[in-house]
Amino acid sequence: GVPEISARLTRITPRNLASNVVQGGRHFFLEQLVDLDFPDTSGPFTQLVRVGRLTGRAAPELVLGLEHVPGGVLVSTLEVMVLERGSTGYQPMWSHTMPGLAQDIALIDLDSDGTGEVIALSGYEPLTGGGRQHNLAVLSASGAVRWSPAIPLVVGVVGSPRANRLGFTDYNSDGVVDIASAVERLQVRSGLDGGMLLDVPFSSFFGTW
Repeated sequence: GVPEISARLTRITPRNLASNVVQGGRHFFLEQLVDLDFPDTSGPFTQLVRVGRLTGRAAPELVLGLEHVPGGVLVSTLEVMVLERGSTGYQPMWSHTMPGLAQDIALIDLDSDGTGEVIALSGYEPLTGGGRQHNLAVLSASGAVRWSPAIPLVVGVVGSPRANRLGFTDYNSDGVVDIASAVERLQVRSGLDGGMLLDVPFSSFFGTW
């Protein structure tokens, strides 16, 4: 089958216009899959790359997590962009924006209906201070928002809001894959409607920290 690829931006190096040269790493690609030609300095910046099957087409879809950082604004915007393979390479199908830094994106068929979903997690420190805000969205293969729960402000938390990831399991054995997120608390939400199945602080497992 087609191998799946996950990637995260680790370093920004000066642009080299020669397509056969890659600075700061090895070149594993046999062909160019997509070139969105964003400005080098103002973004958006690609933070996450995922490859998987959303629609059942012969070629897998490509999902990018793009961060837009407007000049002078501390709160960035995460754009989830889905691209499909065409005769001339990958072209955008749809995109969805949400506030915050890119934390994690996953492609998974939550309800086993043969059509995948895109799950995105973002987070940021509000300009007003006082804690950290997170956003979770489950998007259908067409780009529609299936559900997007409000995650309360985490008061008194400081530090990098990137240290959060998504996990997946059928927590309540109902045949639907549920979504676990590590956002200062361990939370598990129903993949069906986003209902909370588990919500406990990490101190329940590791003690006070």
